[in-house]
Order: sequence, then structure tokens, then C-alpha cells
Amino acid sequence: MHNNNMSKILIASLFTLLNMSSALSGQGQFVFNYKNINSIVATLCHVSTPKDMPSTIYTSKISIDKTVYGTQQKQVRFDITGICNAQFGSKSNKLKSFGEVLSLTLDLNKLPAHEGTIGLNKFKLIFTDNNIKAIELSDFLTGKRSIINLESSQWAQSNAVIALDRKHKIKINSNKTKAVEFNSILAFGKSDLYFGIWSYNSFGCAGPKQISRKNCEKLLEQLDS
Repeated sequence: MHNNNMSKILIASLFTLLNMSSALSGQGQFVFNYKNINSIVATLCHVSTPKDMPSTIYTSKISIDKTVYGTQQKQVRFDITGICNAQFGSKSNKLKSFGEVLSLTLDLNKLPAHEGTIGLNKFKLIFTDNNIKAIELSDFLTGKRSIINLESSQWAQSNAVIALDRKHKIKINSNKTKAVEFNSILAFGKSDLYFGIWSYNSFGCAGPKQISRKNCEKLLEQLDS
């Protein structure tokens, strides 16, 4: 009888430790998965959105190509391409501008810094101990630089569409902007949403009013036609 009670106590203690470990692992640690990479690029697009055109809808799309080129854990490369802030009339839904082309290659063997481009800007992702610290933006023409601090952000530990544990949901908490994840939708406020961040293809729309996923997709179809 004594042995049975001891076994139950040990099992209960083990489950408690596992749950504590799971909760702690999701706080802050950056994992190279689709949800986190999409969220980084979405943050770049969001921060780069012009602020002086209130009657415009801005759309962005992101594509991630993952390549495993060796047997070592860090021999993984993500090639990211996309369009940030293509512009549409908020009433006519007609395309006004094709936006800015984004390009970035993330190679886990080449941390702690990676450089990419978005329109006429260069950007650098800065990592510390495999955790993302900041994004540095610099203008090609003027050389002006700005920093997006991300040290206090929270990252997803998997590509699960629905994160049951709120500690595993993405929260962008920076000096430039804030965003939260809900069922693989990343929201920078009520009217700037990025859909499907769990996937290798994601997209977003921002405008004077909230735009549904279906209507956002219809706008993006114009970029491919």
C-alpha cells in the first residue's frame, strides 16, 4: 500500500514538472518555424506601411521555401520572398501600387545575423543565443537606421493552427508595434490582420476597416493576374 502511494506521488510530481517545463519553454524562445518566421516578416511589412494614406488598403504576401541540405541540425535554410504593402483603393478595390519586394534567406548555420531587403531598405535580423533580439532597418538612399527591439516578444513553439496554451501564442512586443496571435491569425490591432501564419504561404490586409480572409484573398489575386 505504501509503495502504491509513493508511485502515485512520483507520477503526479513528474506530470507537474513536465507541465512547468512546457510552459516555460514557450516564453521568449525563438524557434525557426513557419509561424515565427511569418510573424517576423509581417512585422517588417507592418512597420513599413505608409501612415499618410487613410483611404488605402495595404496587402502583403509571404512565401517560405524550407531546404534541409545536410544531416546536422543547423543545416537548414529558409528562403523567404514576398510583397509588402501593395496598395488598393478602399472603395474601388482597384490596384494602385504593386508594393515593395521582400527577400530574405535564413540559414541556421549562419547566425547570429541575417540580412535581407524590402523595397529600398535593407534590414538585418540580429540574434543572441539563438533568440531574436532585434531587426535593424536602414534606408539605401539616406543611410538612416531604425531598430525594432523584440527581446520581450513571445514565440510559438510549433506550427499548430490552434495554440491551446496561451503561453505558446505569438506576442510581438516591440518599441515600434505590438501584435497578438489568435488561431494562426496575427493581429496588429483590429484592422491589420495576417492569415495562415502556420503555413509556408501567408498573407495580410490592412485598411480603414477590418477585411475578411476571403476578401483579402480576392485583392491579392489581382497581383497574380
